Amino acid sequence: MRLLPKHRDLLRLVVLLAVVQSLVQTAVPAERPPPSRRVVTAPGDLEPARGQLTRPEHGRLVPPPPTGPTADCDPQPRRRARRGRRAPSARKRGSKGAKHRERHQRPADSVSLVIGTLNVQSVKPKLLELSTLLHGHNYDLMCLTETWLRPTTPNRLVVLPGYQLLRADRSDGRGYGGVALATRDGVSVSPIKMPADASCPGSKLETLWTLIKPDSRRQFVLCTVYRPPRHTVADLTADFTDLQAQLQHVTVNYPHLKLFISVIYYITESGSCMEVLQADGSIRFLLYYDAKEELVVVTDTMVLGEFQVEYDGTLSEITKVKLSGRSQDMQLSWAGKGILAVATGEPHIRLWDLDRGDNYAVRLDGHYFSDKDAVTSLAYCPGKAVLAAGTSLGKVAFYKYFRVEKDEEHNWHVQYVATVSGPAKMCKWGSTKNLLAVNTVKDVVILREHQMCTHFNDMVSAVQVSPTQVSIDIFTNKQHMELKSDIQIQGTFVTVDQVVIWSGRRVVVYEFSPDAQHARVVGSFESTCEMAALYENNLYLADKGDLVVANFQGAVKQKVDFTDREGEAMYIDINGSFMVVGSVNGALKLFDLSRRELRSAANPKFITDSATDFGELIQCRVNCKGTKVSCLVAQIEIGEGLRAIDTVFGYALHGYHGNDSLNQPGHQNSHCRQLRQSSLLPDPKVYIWDVDTDSVSYFNFSSGREDEDDQRVPPNSATSNDSRELTVMERTKLESSRSVCGRFVVNHFWEPSDPRLFVCEAKLLPDTTKPPISSTLLLNKTSSSQVRMQSELIIVSMFSTAESGVVVQDWLPLSEQHSHVVGVAVPYFYLLLKLDSLILDADKETGSSLYLTAKRPSQISTHVMRDFQGLESADKTTKQAMMEFSYHLSVGNMDEAFKAIKTIKSQQVWENMARMCVKSKRLDVASVCLGNMGFARGSRMLKMAQTEPELDARVAMLAIVLDMKDEAAHLYQRCGRWDLLNRLYQDTGEMEKAIELARTKDRIHLRHTFYRCAKTLEARGELQDAVPFYEQSETHRFEVPRMLFDDTLALEQYATQTKDKGVKRWWAQYMESTGDMETALEYYEAAEDYLSLARVYCYLNDLEKAAKLANDTGDKAACYHLARQYENSDNIKEAIHFFSRAQAYGNAIRLCKENQFEDQMLNLALMAGPREQLDAARYFESLGKGGIERAIMLYHKAGLLTKATDLAFKHQQFNALQMIALDLTSECDPALLSKCAAFFIDNGQFDKAVDMFAISKKYVEALDLCVQHNIPITEEVAERLTIPKDEGTAEERRKVLLKVAECAYAQNNYHLATKKYTEAGDKVNAMKSLMKSGDTKRIMYFAQTSRERDIYIMAANYLQSTEWQKSPEIMKSITTFYTKAKAHDLLAGFYDACAQAEIDEYKDYDKALSALSEAYRSFSKAQQGNTAELDGRVSNLREKIELVKKFVQIRSQFQVSPDEAMLAARDFANELRNDEAVRRADLYALIVEYLARSQKYEMAYKAIEQMKQRCPGAQIGHHISEPVLLAISQAVGVQINRQSRGNLRGGFDANMELSDNE
Repeated sequence: MRLLPKHRDLLRLVVLLAVVQSLVQTAVPAERPPPSRRVVTAPGDLEPARGQLTRPEHGRLVPPPPTGPTADCDPQPRRRARRGRRAPSARKRGSKGAKHRERHQRPADSVSLVIGTLNVQSVKPKLLELSTLLHGHNYDLMCLTETWLRPTTPNRLVVLPGYQLLRADRSDGRGYGGVALATRDGVSVSPIKMPADASCPGSKLETLWTLIKPDSRRQFVLCTVYRPPRHTVADLTADFTDLQAQLQHVTVNYPHLKLFISVIYYITESGSCMEVLQADGSIRFLLYYDAKEELVVVTDTMVLGEFQVEYDGTLSEITKVKLSGRSQDMQLSWAGKGILAVATGEPHIRLWDLDRGDNYAVRLDGHYFSDKDAVTSLAYCPGKAVLAAGTSLGKVAFYKYFRVEKDEEHNWHVQYVATVSGPAKMCKWGSTKNLLAVNTVKDVVILREHQMCTHFNDMVSAVQVSPTQVSIDIFTNKQHMELKSDIQIQGTFVTVDQVVIWSGRRVVVYEFSPDAQHARVVGSFESTCEMAALYENNLYLADKGDLVVANFQGAVKQKVDFTDREGEAMYIDINGSFMVVGSVNGALKLFDLSRRELRSAANPKFITDSATDFGELIQCRVNCKGTKVSCLVAQIEIGEGLRAIDTVFGYALHGYHGNDSLNQPGHQNSHCRQLRQSSLLPDPKVYIWDVDTDSVSYFNFSSGREDEDDQRVPPNSATSNDSRELTVMERTKLESSRSVCGRFVVNHFWEPSDPRLFVCEAKLLPDTTKPPISSTLLLNKTSSSQVRMQSELIIVSMFSTAESGVVVQDWLPLSEQHSHVVGVAVPYFYLLLKLDSLILDADKETGSSLYLTAKRPSQISTHVMRDFQGLESADKTTKQAMMEFSYHLSVGNMDEAFKAIKTIKSQQVWENMARMCVKSKRLDVASVCLGNMGFARGSRMLKMAQTEPELDARVAMLAIVLDMKDEAAHLYQRCGRWDLLNRLYQDTGEMEKAIELARTKDRIHLRHTFYRCAKTLEARGELQDAVPFYEQSETHRFEVPRMLFDDTLALEQYATQTKDKGVKRWWAQYMESTGDMETALEYYEAAEDYLSLARVYCYLNDLEKAAKLANDTGDKAACYHLARQYENSDNIKEAIHFFSRAQAYGNAIRLCKENQFEDQMLNLALMAGPREQLDAARYFESLGKGGIERAIMLYHKAGLLTKATDLAFKHQQFNALQMIALDLTSECDPALLSKCAAFFIDNGQFDKAVDMFAISKKYVEALDLCVQHNIPITEEVAERLTIPKDEGTAEERRKVLLKVAECAYAQNNYHLATKKYTEAGDKVNAMKSLMKSGDTKRIMYFAQTSRERDIYIMAANYLQSTEWQKSPEIMKSITTFYTKAKAHDLLAGFYDACAQAEIDEYKDYDKALSALSEAYRSFSKAQQGNTAELDGRVSNLREKIELVKKFVQIRSQFQVSPDEAMLAARDFANELRNDEAVRRADLYALIVEYLARSQKYEMAYKAIEQMKQRCPGAQIGHHISEPVLLAISQAVGVQINRQSRGNLRGGFDANMELSDNE
């Protein structure tokens, strides 16, 4: 189970529960009381609803008997759990409903106490029962919870005879909760008051703390606790934090009391609690190891136990040990991941490694400590990885772990020892600044970490090594001295003769002796300066915001004021005779120190005008001639996701880089302190003020470009529109930007002799995608160029000029052993070594640290600049020439570069320049350099490399020539030439890298890489190590026996152990050559070399075993070898058998021919190949008539169809001919195909003849044959009779397709005919064929896809022949097709037909009118083309429209004016000449229905009779609805037949009797 942080908080809080229980139980001496006396206790439950005493139904309080096992107050040693088994679980304290718990306590004397706990839930109504309980069981103390008393309730109302009651009521006045303590008279009890600020916010805990004195010798604290039922983690945390604060108050005010904690509880998220461990003694320390989920428990009996925390919270014991030492002085602390530090008052620290299960002791070094000193306190700072150990004699030692030796006790080294007044009883780290508080009983001393300062100037360096000590190194004469001061050093500035140190209160100036062995004080005075600098006899101080010039005794010579806008002067830098002073607000002032008085060399410059979001000035520097001033600034934090400077970069801005504290430049103490207190971020730009032009430029380390290029998109990039060849300068800058980008500057320096060169120390920005990689790891696994790209810290040397701006000259990674750069002076970088690098040189025998010794070595190391390697001792002229060459090469000016070095004859110089060409990728310059070096082989290799397409690959060859292997590897990686990189690794012996590269990037050369690795190991004599690589290269079958041939035993052992069959076969052959046939057979069998087995058996004349082997395995080679043996011994049948098993059918057929085995030969020939079949066929043909059939079969089988067919025709083998015809193809002889077709026609097999014609591509003859003999043309036959698209002409193919379509049409295969007509392009006939098939859906689809007018018309005409009235889809298709065909007259006719259908079928004159209107509009469109032919049809259509419209008007008039409608209907009926437009019967139907609605049934009946007479053929029931006819029939009493029809023709009866109203 993995404990979350909240679980760990709960685990920390459960101890408090045990503390409360222990306080209840500590009444008690260790002696046993009489058996009759009992102490009844119960630890406070986390779930108050459980385990509480409640009122029974009868209203009396009865104490339940003890439900669990009793225990003595002084626990006896319990049986320890075995290693790896679970520790004893919590004891059950009673059943679920138990409200009362007790435990025995047996003191030795007569004075003993019985203590109980009771959840009373309202004490006032239960006073009688409570008094009975107390007196009946002789309780001395009873802790009561939930008294439900208000603060206003007087004590006289709550009286217990013989007892006094101490109350702690709930303050809210609601009358619930509350705790109290009932004490027997005579027992001394006094309450302990808690301070008001002791309670924790959010806590609901109710407590009553009391001091109990059973007698004059003993006393203890008793706490009554009630926790309201709350189960969230936040509530638990608040309550237990409150309890912890109260407990701490008690322990501080009563230090003589001893806590006895022996029980550990586990609390779940829901708030439930269970006991998981009861220790043998009081628990002193409880620690949790999160990585392995282990609990470390240390008791006051000096027993250390390690327990595994299971998933359910229970503990399983891992180990238990007894510690030595004094229990009262025991201290415990973590000292790293899985490292536990234990101090027991002895002169050593015991360290336990929980991961490895190991322990060792780190003793106090006698150099710093006396023999009587002992460790009394421990404290570990995870952020610093420092272990602080306080001693009994007032020493505080700071230990740090550096891995130096195998013995771990020698890897803990003392960094520093501080002295305090009094024994260090307790040490604690605290605050974000990692302060250490030391408790010396009388005082509390707070130790603050001081960032050690450094300074380099005039070839002299000063490194602070302790709060009061400085290490001085003079590099001109290689002198070293240690300078110890009386003040706490805050900063230092050094010159060739003097050094000044200051503490913020005092300034002290020292002067070196002529022999540089010691220094004397030449000046000391009080000053609060933040920064100081020396030049000749003057002292320059940044004091109280102004610049003060003073002598060494502090007398002020001159003072330069800084205005409010300029801000306080904080930063001073001197280079040569120029000094720059920077203020907090970004004001830069340049001074010339060469004159007697301090004078300005230029007007002040405000860097705020150039720096965006300026926050504060971090650092400023000046070059040696005062023409350039550079500075670093901090930006105001803007935007989400950005962190404050202290959390993002740690101490990066002021040079802190990790494990060592000795890395603080002396110039930066004050501003770093201020900067960390603000929310500022470092600006990744280095700003450079050109004093001559009074302009400010910058170089952005985030992008790797200067200001002119920073906002410009590089050419040939993904977002650039500029696609061109890069110039040399552009390519150089691009390469440099890739190398240094993604960083910010933490420190920088100007070279003291060249005004153009300055050096920056750059660190990776924290938002890089990849974390910083250890330089040691990089050096082991990657090239140095990769280290440059990935190292967290790099050193970048740059040139700054007015002509070329800022260009990068070189960069290199800062190794793990160095802390940071302290200065630069050609040809060296001066670097500060880390402390662990010095410890590596310590005296390992004594184990002493060189950090604090008086004879410590120099902590400054030098690193030669790349361009000056080999020229360290060169004269000034040569160095100046190399500097000029380096500058011109960096800016791409090769002419000037060669001019600078033309007089140099040193081969080393030319080699250095050639190395520079690797960086600049100038192969032309490299050729010149190699020529001047006289390096002919290198020039030849460089010329050969010109064939490589990639520039980086060519440059890599130059790097190889110059023995720059790491750079070559990096270049190969950049251009992706993994094959060349693999070869480089192989040639340089880095086989591990080569194999890893081959496995991941260059798998095509993986086997070759393994082979080269094996060869390398073999050359070294490591034969056994070479074997696996030969195996992986799959050359072991030859190479391993060759390699081990001289060592027969090793070779035999390898052959025995290997599973490779090839090696076993080799060993078997070797054994066979020595005559050891038995061993050879054994290894041949293991190698499954059946041929060799059969061969050896035959050699041993054991043909029977050989035959069995061949039959069982079926190995062809073995069978063949055995067959030859049988043939030689004239055993023909066995020879034929094994030849056939070996599939050597030619030999088997040969033996059959020689021995006349015709039947067996035929079977063998059928299984054999064509060559053997032809041989057998010729043999059978030579036999005459008896072998012709077999010959034809074999010729056919062998693929000689012509020969087989001729032979079949010749000998009338028609059955064989039919079999042959199945395999005939178009590639066969056309004459043969024609001959076969004629044969099939003669024999009436017309379908096969059609196939022959199709194969021979005589499509017309085949089709004629199909028509002549009515051979069905299927889809398959049609495809075979169709000329492929890639054969013949288009016209020929069209004729054949039309012929196929006609044949299919003649055979009523209309769909096939349609398909072929379509392929031939004859869509009209295709539509006709489709119409013939009657497939309406396909006709509609074909018409839509053909998009031809005739097809549209044909489809629409066809669709009119269907039942289109019942299908709206068909009607829509008809109108669509006519519309697309622009056949408006036909469309008009269709609309006329629709109108007529509406009248005849549905009597819907409204829809008929609409259809007629559409028809009229269509005719109108048609008239635009030809008006003469359509006039008659249009006039008839117009007349029909008028008639229908008049009918609709009369029908609607019946609803408004019936009388007029009747007259109009009468007149309209007489006017009708025919029934084409309007049916006369429909007019009668209108009249009849109207009369029926008017209940004039007699007249309606007469109208029906007239309808019969005047509407011949009209069906009565079709025009008049059935309900109307039924009503009329019932009214007049006459049965009217609905099916009756009219028989006369005539007009409407005008003399029809109608009333006046009608």
